[in-house]
Parts: sequence; structure tokens; C-alpha cells
Amino acid sequence: MKTQKTAIRSETPRSETKGEATRRAILTAAARIIRERGPDRIGVAEVMREAGLTHGGFYAHFTSRDALVAEAIRSMFEGGRQKFVARVGGRTGPEALKTWIDSYVSREHRDNPGGGCAMAALISDIARLEPVARAAFDDGIRGIAGRLSAHLPAGTEEHAVSSLMAEMAGAVALARAVSDPPLSDRILKTSRAALKARIDTMVQA
Repeated sequence: MKTQKTAIRSETPRSETKGEATRRAILTAAARIIRERGPDRIGVAEVMREAGLTHGGFYAHFTSRDALVAEAIRSMFEGGRQKFVARVGGRTGPEALKTWIDSYVSREHRDNPGGGCAMAALISDIARLEPVARAAFDDGIRGIAGRLSAHLPAGTEEHAVSSLMAEMAGAVALARAVSDPPLSDRILKTSRAALKARIDTMVQA
């Protein structure tokens, strides 16, 4: 009986510690600010205030502002991975990708930069950041490429996957940038159609 109790205990998920919860709150606040205003405008004091914490507690979790930005970028990409899995569900192949394109190149994504994809949010900012943040971004891009490749025919060339990613992120970024709402909607609509058509071509090749 004692052995059985021990086994049950070992299978129970470990509860998040207070330190882990605090770190997660800081990263969540930082990610939102970075998406909405860009990484150049993020300040430690503002992040801690947004997280409901005191400034003095920051260095118990991060060694520097640059380290925070890098970890926030990683958390943004991880959130994107989770959304991809949830959205695609049990679908595979081109239908999985088309489902994701409908979600990604959408009004909802365009209108919610604070909760959107790091790829679209940072596309014009990342080159100015420190190497540690750029490395985090590169890892995130490789992750997206891997997820897309998994639903494309074997042997699909890397440049084809990169092109899909670039148009997806570019369409959302451009739709956010223009001031004319009908034009913004058309950018999303035509890009969705073009991306799906390209996937069909890749599958049929």
C-alpha cells in the first residue's frame, strides 16, 4: 500500500512555486509590452509595475534588461507554438497549414498585437537588438519552420518554407501598418488566398 501511494504522488504534476509564478508574470508583462510598443521601449520599472511587482525584485529573476527581452521573446514563441497546436488540432498536411493560415493572417491577429505572434510583431525591430535576443528570435523562427515543414511534402526546400513564413508575417505587419481599414482587410484576404494557393502548388509538385 505504501508503494502505491508513492507511485501516485510521483505522477502528480508539481505545483508552480512562488518564484516561478513571479517570473512568469514578469515575462507575460514584458511580452505584451514588446509586442505592442517594440523591444526598444521596454523598461524594467514599467514591466515590474505591469506585473504588479516592485522594481527591486527584478534581479532575483533576470540578470539584465537584455536577458529579460530574450526570455520574453522565447516565451512569445512558445505561446505561438501552443496556439498552433490548439488551432490545428488533429489535422495534418496541407489542411492543417490552411487552418493555421486562416487564423494567422486574420483580422483577429491583426487587431491583437499584444497577444500575437513574435514573428510578425518583431519583424522590423529584431535586427537592432542584442545578440542574446536575436538568438532567441532565430530559435523561434526555426521552430515555426519546423512546424510548417512537418505538414508539407518530404523534401520541400527550406527557401519555400521561409517564403511562406515571410509572407504570413509580412501580411500581418503590413495590415497593421496601413491606415485605411478596407485596404488592410484586402491585404489579409489576398495574402490568405495566395498562401493557400502556394501550398496547393507545393503539394502537387
